[in-house]
Amino acid sequence: MIHTVKIDLKPHLAEYLKGKFADDKGVVRLPRRLSLYHLICDLTAPQPASGYRRETGNVELYLPHLSHGKCIDRYNYLSKASIKAIEDSVSLMFKAEYIDYMTVCKLRHHINYKDSASMFLVRYGVESITVDALIKSHKRLRDDIKPGVKRKYCHKN
Repeated sequence: MIHTVKIDLKPHLAEYLKGKFADDKGVVRLPRRLSLYHLICDLTAPQPASGYRRETGNVELYLPHLSHGKCIDRYNYLSKASIKAIEDSVSLMFKAEYIDYMTVCKLRHHINYKDSASMFLVRYGVESITVDALIKSHKRLRDDIKPGVKRKYCHKN
């Protein structure tokens, strides 16, 4: 039996996950090699006693089926805190891939930032974030990694 769970993520992160990992039915199937896969394994918990099951969300995730350890029939619930941790991990994965993509396009292929940002959005079918927002995000992240050097000015009297 295949177990899935629906969760709410930020729209651009949901589109990114679907564009990168979704099967033909729209269910996101993560490969075992990803840390996100193992994070979801660790965060699954038994259903609460109230029997509440989340049936809404913008992403449907396939729950990993482990050959040993947690039984998927029992451990198939993700709390709000777990969903927040998943969203943070997906956001980090999105930013890392985007930075890498922008750097490769700029340095190897000599493609400007605006064109490479639009190519990245088209590649994964992300429509809920603009190219300009992505470029601004890239500049902020790049400045965090390597802050610019302030010049010392000589004032003549």
